[in-house]
Amino acid sequence: MRKEPFYPLEENYQKIESLFGSNYFEKSFLDELTPEEVILANDKLAEIVYGEEFAYYMKNGYLRQITALRDRLAEKYDKDLSNKLSLDDYGLLLVRPETMGSVDLYTEFLDRIGLEVIYQKKIKIDFDQYLMLYYDGIMMGLSQNDELFDFPTRTFNYIDNPCQLMIVKAKIPLNVPVSTYLHSFKGKHGDYSKDTLRGEIAYNSLIPYTVDGVTLDHAANIPLDPIGAYRALVRGQVDSDGWHDKVSMPILFYSGQGVHIPNRREIEKDLGVLCSEEDIKILTKKIR
Repeated sequence: MRKEPFYPLEENYQKIESLFGSNYFEKSFLDELTPEEVILANDKLAEIVYGEEFAYYMKNGYLRQITALRDRLAEKYDKDLSNKLSLDDYGLLLVRPETMGSVDLYTEFLDRIGLEVIYQKKIKIDFDQYLMLYYDGIMMGLSQNDELFDFPTRTFNYIDNPCQLMIVKAKIPLNVPVSTYLHSFKGKHGDYSKDTLRGEIAYNSLIPYTVDGVTLDHAANIPLDPIGAYRALVRGQVDSDGWHDKVSMPILFYSGQGVHIPNRREIEKDLGVLCSEEDIKILTKKIR
């Protein structure tokens, strides 16, 4: 397996061909899909990754049903960490599948800004974890009448693929919580910004696979944009909120986020979602 930034996603070659057929696969690889083909594939992919019921909720903007599901899951992941850990002392970084080949660069970056990785492991997240992590983003998109055309691809590329979980603490004095400090280095996906995780490491890792702001190299089409949804969005072939127009590399607005970093408000929830009880025990010892 090649150690490119998106190396786990090379499995998409087999997945997309098996799900959509060799004709669709070849058209996506060669960037020859029509908007109509992408729209139909997006609906099918939504049902594959979310299940028919949840895909129906999303497509029709059924916020109450989605919130009810999230609330039931919240009980499952509630570990009452405020009584076990000093949450101001932790930061969390989850390297997403598209830049798993850049884990060493993220580790070096964290060290450079005065953070020490005290615990890490390779994990795969499932749909329940994904919904808990990105519930706010899903609801925001639905409440703004955005059909979330990018979310099925994003979810397909994310769940059940290798991610790297990193828990950090400070090596230098800080006057803010560690999660707040780390979050300040997040950066913006799709724009270069020096000394940021998304705007430097993820951006530089994936920029070689772009031809221009709206086109990927053919070798990256299937791993990063398997059904062509991202390309259709940035080319204006399907309706969208247009947020990608605000960055220099619109295709990386969707395919180049690279890392998930919770802020102080989110850290307890995300630790509970991504860490097992055994992980929490280990962290409790390491932070002392």
